[in-house]
Amino acid sequence: MTLEQQRNALRSEPGFSQLPPETQARIFNRLGQLHAMPSETREKTLRRLEGLERLEPAQREQVRSALRELGGLPFERRRLVARTFHNISKLPAEQRQKAIDSPANSQLTETERGTLRRLVQTAPYIQEMGR
Repeated sequence: MTLEQQRNALRSEPGFSQLPPETQARIFNRLGQLHAMPSETREKTLRRLEGLERLEPAQREQVRSALRELGGLPFERRRLVARTFHNISKLPAEQRQKAIDSPANSQLTETERGTLRRLVQTAPYIQEMGR
């Protein structure tokens, strides 16, 4: 569908017109962003969103909260925590907590370690989202 056809389809969805105008605008903006993405990126994004929807509400909130914390860090610190998470998530589950607290990660602040712990706790859900 074209972007305009997608917008029209959204407008005809039950309940969409009852959403606050700001929410409707945010949804239309996100739809425009998705439409402007290269197809491979768009498909990957849609798979993650669909995966997020498959999670239980409590799991979904855990993932959103952990990712919000990560997003709230300054860019360089966010990259460091994300890279550390990527490395730790490759370890067996029983070794992950020890890795977070290891001297190799002494460059992380206690707040960053907390964010990393929450990311590691939600790793199974994040992985499920990518499928």
